[in-house]
Amino acid sequence: MSARSSQAGTRSAMAVVHLRAFRNNAAAGGQDVNVIEVDVRFGDVYPASNMPVTLLLQDNSGLPATDIVLYADPARTQLVQDGAVTTDQNGKVYLYVVCNAPTASDYMATATALCYAQQPSPFVPLHFTAPAAPVVENKTLEAQPLNALAGQPTTICSMGSLATPLELRLTLGGKPYSSGPFSAALTGDGNNESAGSARLDVPYTSTDGEIRVNALPSRQGALVLTLTDTRTGNHAKVPLKAVVLRGGSVGIAPSPRSVTSPIDGVTFTATMEDIDGNANPAGILLGWQGLDDYSRRLCPSRPPAPTTSDQASRQMRTKEVTADDLLVYPNGQIAVRLEIYGTDQPIGVDCIVPFHPAIRGLAAPLCDVGVPTSGGVLINDGVYINLDGPDIPFSIPTAADPLTDGRSLVALYAHVNGGTPFDPAADIPLACNLWREPALDHDLDMAVPLSSGIFDKNQAIDIYYTMKNRSNTAVSQPLRVIVNRDALDDFPPQRQLPEPMPEPRNYLVGDHRQGLTLKVKVTFRNQYPPKAGDWIQVYLTLSGRTEGNLNDYRSFQLPPYVIQPTDIPEHGPITIEFGEPDGPPGFPASDFDSIDLSDCRLYFTHWNGKTLAVSPYRAMIIDTVTPYSEGAFLQKLLPGPGR
Repeated sequence: MSARSSQAGTRSAMAVVHLRAFRNNAAAGGQDVNVIEVDVRFGDVYPASNMPVTLLLQDNSGLPATDIVLYADPARTQLVQDGAVTTDQNGKVYLYVVCNAPTASDYMATATALCYAQQPSPFVPLHFTAPAAPVVENKTLEAQPLNALAGQPTTICSMGSLATPLELRLTLGGKPYSSGPFSAALTGDGNNESAGSARLDVPYTSTDGEIRVNALPSRQGALVLTLTDTRTGNHAKVPLKAVVLRGGSVGIAPSPRSVTSPIDGVTFTATMEDIDGNANPAGILLGWQGLDDYSRRLCPSRPPAPTTSDQASRQMRTKEVTADDLLVYPNGQIAVRLEIYGTDQPIGVDCIVPFHPAIRGLAAPLCDVGVPTSGGVLINDGVYINLDGPDIPFSIPTAADPLTDGRSLVALYAHVNGGTPFDPAADIPLACNLWREPALDHDLDMAVPLSSGIFDKNQAIDIYYTMKNRSNTAVSQPLRVIVNRDALDDFPPQRQLPEPMPEPRNYLVGDHRQGLTLKVKVTFRNQYPPKAGDWIQVYLTLSGRTEGNLNDYRSFQLPPYVIQPTDIPEHGPITIEFGEPDGPPGFPASDFDSIDLSDCRLYFTHWNGKTLAVSPYRAMIIDTVTPYSEGAFLQKLLPGPGR
């Protein structure tokens, strides 16, 4: 089972903007730099990558701050015009702020996102002190690690492109050292040979002298991290211990792989290999934790402990899984995370052990459309765009005639009052069908009309069914359906928009190795052409399909593209090609690093100055990992024989 980032997510409608100032006592007079972090998140949770943002700076009178200059880089070579910037893949962007006023000055900053639904940041104060006296040069700084584990040497652990970050506080003469820009270098202990790379998200220390370093060692053992203030020559040396695991080598083997009956516990065994070829090396600090409330009850958080030659040091065993757990636990799985420590911010590798659905009473109904989520499905505007008729199709999983004589009446209900018991007499009836004996080896199709009204309100619904035969009645497990049609209210989807076309059609290992850009072509139909000044934006959502990345959802988006008069030909359809040398950018290969087999939906939005429309989805596959996690695709978790 391959490692995967725990920061996977999906996009929500509202873009929420946050601002943070790192160095609020920087000197004015053009001497020093304050650093502003802009962080944009959809639903205040998921990073809004490639999001256009505008920063507004005012003085205390509410007038534009004319003494302020913004830069996009620490070296102050790239001017930011009109406060316009774009977030990175993590939904963040850093701005370097210089105040040219000759005296101490105060300002206010806020930022807004170029998004149809957004929440601007609150105003954040910026304070610049009076120009400072010259700084002492070529001195040795003291460096105090802030997030090293207690009782352990300062350690960096890395695996492929992932590493545990190191946070330091720099002082000079016992006082916080707030300066920069800094450079960082990683060398061997006792020599100046390079031993890897070190990156600084913000190359300035904060007002308190704090700085964060992301180091990727290229060899193990004793190393030295050197931080140098490029302005003054002041520097700090930090001795480190480096642990380097081979990328993709960390796996988790559960026993059993699924739970089909009550059991004393599930055992998870971690395996790994370092870059020197040592399998399961000793001295690696490992911890474990559950990923949800139920899993945390079964798997109490365990503090980091070093591995030894004993396999037990790489194992975690859960508590007992009872028959009641199998019947009532809503997520139907145990989800755990292996944590690999260097500092106190570990690398996480996840593993899921599903409960076999056939032993959970009558299994939940299935929704044949919708976006899969943990424990259910999402019905959004994209689903509506692709519906073939006036119904949403559901099905009842195969059953082995639980009610004896092969003639069972199945009735489907919607329960909208969360926290209350299911009651077929009070809940909303949706559909019914008779399940005769010849059909028991097949799923039973049922259609829920859109006119039922349950999909006309944004809400969480539990869909369940009853199976009745004479005096015998059974109630199924529920399927949680999340209705989120916010965009439909203000921006109706347009079925006349075309599906975008990706190139290559599916993005696989060979494409990634060649560093290919995923290109996207949008060809508008002649009956519904856009006009110059309209803009379109391409989105790509990924849903993990293997045992290693189940419930791993990610999203990417390209910057909005404004249609130019030169894009509109005299004859023929209008075609916009993202990723061509003379066109707007496509999705770079780096977006798809270490993505195991995932189902993807490619679509775009079109803004004509009045309304925002969503195109139909184009389905595709992305897989840049070989071999697949555990070499197995995840089949749909449907109950009954033959599934």
